[in-house]
Formats: sequence, structure tokens, C-alpha cells
Amino acid sequence: MKKLIVLGLSCMAFAALPGCTANSVTKADYDDLMTKYVASQDEVRLLNVELSYTPTPAPTNTPAPTNTPTPTNTPALTDTPTPTNTPTITATATPVPVTPTPSVSRIDKLRSAFNDISDDSGGAILSIKSPESSNLQMVDVVISDGWYYLEDYEKERLCNTIGAMVNQTLRDYSIINKSESANIYIYDEYSKVLATSKMFGGFSIKG
Repeated sequence: MKKLIVLGLSCMAFAALPGCTANSVTKADYDDLMTKYVASQDEVRLLNVELSYTPTPAPTNTPAPTNTPTPTNTPALTDTPTPTNTPTITATATPVPVTPTPSVSRIDKLRSAFNDISDDSGGAILSIKSPESSNLQMVDVVISDGWYYLEDYEKERLCNTIGAMVNQTLRDYSIINKSESANIYIYDEYSKVLATSKMFGGFSIKG
């Protein structure tokens, strides 16, 4: 392509000379032709540069990232309705009479009094105690094995004497009133029941 353009330009330059033919070219004409040829060759070179130049496309702008949509607000929970007040059912209870429990100091004094009776018995009574602090009207009395050497009437007298002392001590400390009697159980040293108090007074001899 380059050679065709140069050749064309040379012929055009040569033909443009006035009165110039192919057989009447002088050296001056030749030099002028070459000068024009060189000039035309520079134009061709510029033309080639322009034809071969490919402009670098300008970089396209990167689109800005779109904003992340703001999440919609979560709807607020509605308040749970307050339950209506359930009407209170009132019941009238029949009061049950309760025997007041003696104070601790009174119980201690009662036990001390029982210990004094045992100590003053000369070994015939080993212990007197209430098995439950909440029910001091039940009294256990432990006596020695001398019981087995007594006659039946002597056993009865001994039980009545023990019963009288226990009941009077309970009355002194307001455990029972004057018309009441305690439930008294008499045992030997091996926990065998020897006698029990009767509901209407006296004792039932068991052994």
C-alpha cells in the first residue's frame, strides 16, 4: 500500500511539471522531482503513522455501588392485654382451738422439776420425761427392777404416788388445769410397760 501511494505521488509530481514528458526529463527536472518525492514520502510516513494510530479508549467510569436499602423497621410487638382480675373467693374457716405451746423456759423448768423427783426417790424412779415437747401431757416414767419384788397392792400404791407427783408438777407449770390428768406410762429399765394411767383415775397394772 505504501509503495502504491509513493508511486502515485511521484507520477503526479512528474506529470505536474509544465511541458514535461517521459522523454524530455532533464537533470534539473529530476532533482526537483526527487525533492518533491522526498517531501511526498514524509507526508506518506505521517499518513502511515496516523493510519496506524489507534487511540486508547478512555476508561469508562465504574458505576458507583448503589446504596444498600435500609431495612424496614420491625413492627413493634403489641402489648399483651392485662388479664382481668379474677375475683377472690373468700372462705370462712371455723377456728380450731389450739392449746398454746409452753415457752422454752417453762419446759426447761418442768424438766428440771422431774429430775428433782427422780433424784429424791432414792433410786426407785430412774427418769421422768415427756417424749414430745409439743405434748407435755404425755409422760414416760422409768423405774428400777425393784418393782418385781413388790406385792400387787404395793405396785398400785407406787403408781398412784408417781401419778400424783407428775400431775401436780404439770399443774404447777400450767401444763394442765386442776380437772385434768396426764397420760402416764410406767416402764422398767428395758422399756417394758408396767402400768398405764386410766382415763378416770388410777392405774392399770400390766406386769
